[in-house]
Order: sequence, then structure tokens, then C-alpha cells
Amino acid sequence: MATIPANATAIQKLGRFFGMSPELLQRVGALVLLCGMVENQIEHAIWAVTSEDPSGKRPSTDKQQISDRLKTLGEKAACHPNTLVQKIGPLVASIGKDITEYRNAIAHGWIMGPTIGGPSFVSNHAWFGELRKREVVSVVTTETLLDMAIECAETLWMTITRLTAYLAGADAVQPGILESMLDPLERCRPKAVEVRHCVALMNSEKS
Repeated sequence: MATIPANATAIQKLGRFFGMSPELLQRVGALVLLCGMVENQIEHAIWAVTSEDPSGKRPSTDKQQISDRLKTLGEKAACHPNTLVQKIGPLVASIGKDITEYRNAIAHGWIMGPTIGGPSFVSNHAWFGELRKREVVSVVTTETLLDMAIECAETLWMTITRLTAYLAGADAVQPGILESMLDPLERCRPKAVEVRHCVALMNSEKS
């Protein structure tokens, strides 16, 4: 068992016991912040895509979790008359699903230290044989994977913000803004898959 001074800070303990270095913790903080920004902004994007006016009433998105909002945006955007919106919405939904699941596993899962292959996180695990609503999610936290996740989350936030402004008819939106969103999203798609499914990919390579 690792020993650590009694007056050690929480950050020092996370590093000693669980392998979460200051560099990893900094990246986790950035990812959590960006995902929160995505979660809030995506509601406005749904309103814009569906032309919903939430003024004076409870909006359709009020009780939705982030997974539901991503699914709704993807489905509604796919039916939008603008062909670029049709492409962008499902990409945002797909990337967002992987990145938010990665974030959720870190924020709400069990942390595994270096002695058992960590730092990594597992959420929704049935430790006592109980039944769980959601599938088990296992993720790895390295600087490289977190950098990729942060890039994806930032791209999502920028895309959703610009998409919302475009559909709302904001004067500041520049021509060609929708076209400029596609390349960054398409570059992020395989990165999001790798981040979310890294454990499964590593296990398949071993078998």
C-alpha cells in the first residue's frame, strides 16, 4: 500500500493512490467543463432545429437527459430541409454520445488505480450481481485520450453554438458557416470512437 503524509492534499492523494497526475486532473476538469457547455447549448440547438418557441411554457427538452437530447437533435436534424443540417445533426449526436459516455464514466464511475491497470473508470458495474438499467462502461484516462476527448467536446460546443445561431438567423453568422463545420466533425468521429471504446479495442487486439 502506498504511504503518503497525513497533511497531503487531495490532489496528492489522487496521484499517489490512483495515478491521477496533475496533468490528468487538469484535462479531466477541462473535459467536464466543456461537456457541461455542450449539454446546456444542445437544448437551444433542438429548439432552433424544430422551430420550438419555449417562451412561457415548459419546453419539450426540459426533462430530457443529455443522451435523449443528443438523440433528439440527430433525429430532428436529419429531417431538416437544409441538407447540411441533415449531415451535421447526426454527426453531433454520434460524437456526443461517445464523448458524454466517456465523461459520465469518469464523473460518476468507480476509479481504478495503477495496480489494476489504471487510472481507469468503470460505471454501471453490477458488483453484487444486481441488474442495471445501463450497460457497463469502462474507459481509460491517458493524456492522449483526454486530449482527444477535449478536442471532440470543444468541436461539439462550437458546432452546436454556430448551428443554433445560423438557424436563429443571427446577423453575425458568416456565409459558409455550416460548410466549415463538417470537416472538424468528420475528423472527430473516429477519435470519439477510440476514446469511448479504447478498452474494447485493446481487448480485441489481445485476443
